[in-house]
Amino acid sequence: TVLLRILHEFNGDWYPWCTINNDKNPFLVAKAYRYIINIFRENNVNNVKFIWCPNSMSVPQESWNDIMDAYPGNEYVDYVGMDVYNGAGSGKGVSLWRSFRKEGIENYFVLTEKFPDKPLLICETASRERKAGEGGQTKGEWIKEMGDALKTDMSKIKLLAWFNEKETFKINSSAESQKAFKDFVMKDDYFKSGAKDLSLLLRR
Repeated sequence: TVLLRILHEFNGDWYPWCTINNDKNPFLVAKAYRYIINIFRENNVNNVKFIWCPNSMSVPQESWNDIMDAYPGNEYVDYVGMDVYNGAGSGKGVSLWRSFRKEGIENYFVLTEKFPDKPLLICETASRERKAGEGGQTKGEWIKEMGDALKTDMSKIKLLAWFNEKETFKINSSAESQKAFKDFVMKDDYFKSGAKDLSLLLRR
């Protein structure tokens, strides 16, 4: 079975299919999602499961960019996803810093309340490193806090995929980040079920 995520992060402002780039009309996004899936159905493709995946925060945060208005309907969604990034956006020249919990908790509660019977996936997540001169939480501490959140108030998440691209987002972007991922994810029994062996990746 293939898990296919289409029109992801539609509530952002960086893809052609985002609501903001389609007349600020979320119903057009939902219509496009259904159109794509109907192509699979018309061709009798039955080994694909579909993921509906908003970004953790809407950009911009406007009433017309409400994620639920872009929902295509239960019969078109097998899994509900969410992408959670720290430092992908920008503000005053330095991308904003938010903990995993702060970045994702609002839509986590929306999605788990609206779709209690659909598995919730974190399809992409990552954190940047701190810039020189910045204070506060480090990337290693961000990873530890992510692990804590997944085991406590965000425990309904069934899968998490780390976006291991772009140097600052990589697991091994620093020795501290690499150690935190080993200590608070790879060595934690809570995350071992179904986890991919990342030992080679961590040594790069």
